[in-house]
Amino acid sequence: MRLARSARARGMKVGFFGMPATHLPEVFDGVGDFIIVGEPEAAAIRIAAGEDPEGIVPSPAIENLNSLPFPRWDLLKVRRYGHVNRTRIGLVRAVPMLTSRSCPEHCTYCPHRITANFRARSVENVVEEMRNCVDSIQESTSLFATHYSH
Repeated sequence: MRLARSARARGMKVGFFGMPATHLPEVFDGVGDFIIVGEPEAAAIRIAAGEDPEGIVPSPAIENLNSLPFPRWDLLKVRRYGHVNRTRIGLVRAVPMLTSRSCPEHCTYCPHRITANFRARSVENVVEEMRNCVDSIQESTSLFATHYSH
């Protein structure tokens, strides 16, 4: 919250989202310019379309996860995603991928079902994102190699 106050003092717009912001928005009241309550995608899509968020910004869960655009993997520096592979020599590229939201279990102690019900992307949609991700990584890696080989 100290960082948020500092950023606002420098003229930056500051918002909060996530489990604490959704379930305890009063903690962030007055610290940021807006607080996204709920899963962030619906609000993020509106903000990207030009909405100027202020105060409490409701963001209902998106039921059809296949309707969400894929992450812009091409904007990441994929070299940062190298992980040691213990079965062979060298690094393996890996990126995080979300294929569902919430949890299918009904544990009474866990916060993951508090915000929304369990939903999953289709197998076809997940495989298409994998293809998209591999293509983006291969393209950016070849651009990197071309750029630095001259």
